[in-house]
Amino acid sequence: MNIFKVVMEVIAIITALVNIVERPGDGEAKRKEVVALFMREAKQHLSLPKWAADLFLRETFVGWLVDIIVWAANEYGPFGESKTPPGELSGEPSNASA
Repeated sequence: MNIFKVVMEVIAIITALVNIVERPGDGEAKRKEVVALFMREAKQHLSLPKWAADLFLRETFVGWLVDIIVWAANEYGPFGESKTPPGELSGEPSNASA
């Protein structure tokens, strides 16, 4: 299994779990729920090579990934409105033509 497939699979699972536990407020409790769910289910449903299991099955690493995914969702996705208008990156206008 290559590293990109492992990373994408883990991110997809964590993103799904973040969406499942989403509710207003209660951020730290939701984070703990996602980490606990991932740790419980990942061992049963992911077939990871040893190097990937050693990395991705650490609660501190999973918590960090949860924080990054929630930040991205708040900044650009379903939990908040994007601060960047469509077609723009970092405040620079898009070169795409309509």
